[in-house]
Amino acid sequence: MTKQVVAFLLDCTDARVIKRMRGFKNNGYQTVGFSFRRKLYNLEYQPEWNNISLGETRPRAYLHRSFMMLKALMKIAHHRKIISKASFLYVINLDQAFLAYYAQWISRTKVPIVYEVADIQSPFVSRGLFGKILRWVERYILNRTHLLVITSPAFFISYFKPIQNYRGNYFLLENKLLPPYVPTRIFRGVTGKFSPKRVGGKQWIVGYFGILQCQKSLEIIKKVADLLPKQVVFYLRGPAISANINIKQVPNIIYGGDYKNPQDLLDIYQQVDFVWCFDFCQEEHNSRWMLPNRLYEGGYFNLPMIAPQDFEIGKYVERYKIGWTFEAPYEDSLTIFFKNITLESYLVVKKNFEKLPLEQFASTKDFSRMCMIAEQRCST
Repeated sequence: MTKQVVAFLLDCTDARVIKRMRGFKNNGYQTVGFSFRRKLYNLEYQPEWNNISLGETRPRAYLHRSFMMLKALMKIAHHRKIISKASFLYVINLDQAFLAYYAQWISRTKVPIVYEVADIQSPFVSRGLFGKILRWVERYILNRTHLLVITSPAFFISYFKPIQNYRGNYFLLENKLLPPYVPTRIFRGVTGKFSPKRVGGKQWIVGYFGILQCQKSLEIIKKVADLLPKQVVFYLRGPAISANINIKQVPNIIYGGDYKNPQDLLDIYQQVDFVWCFDFCQEEHNSRWMLPNRLYEGGYFNLPMIAPQDFEIGKYVERYKIGWTFEAPYEDSLTIFFKNITLESYLVVKKNFEKLPLEQFASTKDFSRMCMIAEQRCST
């Protein structure tokens, strides 16, 4: 019997979305996606699955997004026969879960829903009326969801259990790289891994890769770069969506433009010594709880991380001794660190990656287990 997954997707060009759809294909599913598109990055990408376009949306344009959601309801109704053939519906974030619940209703079927939460946005933890309404809607969806998928354990510990009082089934699906869609690693240097770029007294190179939308990170980077022009270089890659700081004025900050994930990962990560794992976009909740893609990408290439203390990412780095963590004020603690870090202490931390299995950063096993559990939950 043919297995089919119907997915409801906020952005068909997003690296996480592409990874999920490839994962389903690898596990023998026919895939159909009802997807929006946000023209922010990866503009040339065309979906590899049977894709039903729901139109274009824009970040934080909530009125326009609501209008597009209404149009999406009509398109879903037109394709309701596809819904009834699905093994289960896979959704990422609440608005897509709402569309999936509507698809259940309009197709007159009880196709199970698997609900992935990739981020917990500010309104969901707000004490205002809008936040209360969102949490009520989410609880309504959760009560009708067969499996909750989260990308960080802190999402359950800090939000779903204490705030949403969720006691249902959940699965931890970390943002690991997905073989075979990963670059081949090149090993060289004194530890058999990437050799450090700081040779002969040159500057350490710190890589900040991804969507460059954390204003506080960019401000900290600029301050440290200004203070340590001979000790450190910051290498930035990715779309600068809301960056309001002129980094071109600082000679030891290099912006290399956008990149393709995963095609360009080898090229950008082999140029750096450290991975920047700070994020303060939603400092009191989502940024504190999440485990970013940079953790797994940097870990795959055996690159030490720098991260904030008491954040989930910082706890991870400390647990496996694969980097350094810092306390506020971060520009001060980072400046002291880069003034004093030695090649010997760097190599000690770098060597700790040899104790960790590759599957910790790149694996198909977790996704296959999630599919198996989803099928089991959906059949009961």
